[in-house]
Amino acid sequence: MITALVAFAALAQGQNRAKPADLVSRMMDHYSQANTLSGKFTYVQTAAGYSAKGETRVQFERPNKIYVMQQMDGHDDDMKPTKLMARIVSNGSRFLYSVPKKFDMPYQELRESVQQNRQVLDLGEIYNIGGSGLIIKPAPLDIAIGRLADLKTFRSQIVSLEDQGDETINGTQAHLVGGDWREYDSAPPSAKYQMAITDAGDLLRYTMSEKVADPSGKMAPIEVVTTWTMDVKVNGPVDEALFKDKDLGG
Repeated sequence: MITALVAFAALAQGQNRAKPADLVSRMMDHYSQANTLSGKFTYVQTAAGYSAKGETRVQFERPNKIYVMQQMDGHDDDMKPTKLMARIVSNGSRFLYSVPKKFDMPYQELRESVQQNRQVLDLGEIYNIGGSGLIIKPAPLDIAIGRLADLKTFRSQIVSLEDQGDETINGTQAHLVGGDWREYDSAPPSAKYQMAITDAGDLLRYTMSEKVADPSGKMAPIEVVTTWTMDVKVNGPVDEALFKDKDLGG
């Protein structure tokens, strides 16, 4: 009798298990409907025994306040290891963002008004302009901001949605969804991805694994694994001081 009850409970749990597509939809809605968000994304990329690390701190308050600060491992013009930095900051009236880095130019920033052509830019529009100067503009950050065009691009890159079980990450239970990934909707699959998503729709981790070929053909393809670990709070308090950068005049 006890065996039968345990078996029934296991079967019931399997029947009630959320489908991968439902989990991904819940995740995207969770962030796109958030009024505030704050926290950080940690980045680690490994290949052939080498690694690079970085961190992206992010905070926003709709409709048009945002703070994104990226600091990551990189190389200078002489290919010596250095730290790269880029940011986007909006106080609701003006915003600044990093200019895409070029080897022959020092670090630069541009400043613009939030009101343009008699319209007030929203969070997604400011992020779209400023995102061009970020060191990396990853899918997890696009998902967190929730700009519709970015979400459509993300969804078109997902070739397959597979239930890959569960995992406890920093004490939080998450469902693993993974499968094949492509660069754009008509391209062949070129990588594998995996997301760790909670029942509430929080994205805890995003991993990409891809093979990078040697252009000369002398070496076997190298596997590059990129992992983003998220620690963010949705609809919680924000630090207003981060939006009031001195370079914006307030």
